[in-house]
Amino acid sequence: MSRVKRIYFAQKAIVFDKKQDKIFLLLTKYEKAPLKDTCKVESKYGCPGGKIDFGEELDASLVRECLEETGITVIPEDPVDTITWFVEKPKEISQIIAVYRLCRYKNGKPKGPVTENETSLAKSEWVDISRFNVIEKLIENEIEPVKKALKLFSKIYEINTKR
Repeated sequence: MSRVKRIYFAQKAIVFDKKQDKIFLLLTKYEKAPLKDTCKVESKYGCPGGKIDFGEELDASLVRECLEETGITVIPEDPVDTITWFVEKPKEISQIIAVYRLCRYKNGKPKGPVTENETSLAKSEWVDISRFNVIEKLIENEIEPVKKALKLFSKIYEINTKR
């Protein structure tokens, strides 16, 4: 049996918030992702976001995805990185091409748990970037986009960071 091959476009939000001298990053924690993926996501943290719906404006898509997954409203800004990964389903192999964008926090409070199709998110939360082990806790393919975004955020706010 041959599987259908599809390409999907997605966006992921990298949202930082600075309070006093601390930098916080908005992340979602995956509880269950039963699909075969090119990297492990269960029990890992990741950036909020998702697929762009047909006919949807790019900014509106990212705002919608963030609000659905986290309860936070964001203001999308510049792209930081683009990555791709594959997801296998019994009848389909999908290639996801995702653009990671730096976003500004507008309002809202993190929420949890959220279920979307086959994926369950345990919670969303603001993590203190100085105390968060990026290498251990973040989804592997999101480490570099987050590091790039942190450098940009640091330049914008003239913050000295070690990560």
